[in-house]
Amino acid sequence: MTTTNALTHDAIPLRLHGPSSANNTGRVEVFYREQWGTICDDSWDMNDAKVVCHQLGYKDGVRALPEGQVPSGSGTIWLNSVNCTGREQNLTSCSHKGWGNHNCSHLRNAGVECSSSDVDECSRGLDNCNKNAQCSNTVGSFSCRCNQGYGGNGVTCDGE
Repeated sequence: MTTTNALTHDAIPLRLHGPSSANNTGRVEVFYREQWGTICDDSWDMNDAKVVCHQLGYKDGVRALPEGQVPSGSGTIWLNSVNCTGREQNLTSCSHKGWGNHNCSHLRNAGVECSSSDVDECSRGLDNCNKNAQCSNTVGSFSCRCNQGYGGNGVTCDGE
């Protein structure tokens, strides 16, 4: 399973998750309080998809994917009733009901399909890798891996 994520300025990291995430399509997940979680699809639309896709480094959003069009997630549902204008720099600039406030199940996770143009997050400083980690760019994505002698997920690296 492939995941993608990117970070811009004070934004919360995002990723696309699911079997088509390598093809710019998937369930949107947010990293908040050291935990990945999902977004409920209440009011999910193209404006939200545009902001997510831009934050992930894609040229634009192609479709907003509501329930049933993305695989169900697990864990915390972090956001609900996200309402973007489409001009925000990142998803956390959009209005929503508050972190962890929702009225839905994982059957109603929100997703996006993004255009395939790529941005190199690593060279542009748009990654959220730890200073003791290496950033590797992939299409629409990046990954972080702790340097030798450090353990962690790449966003957090602790000396061994």
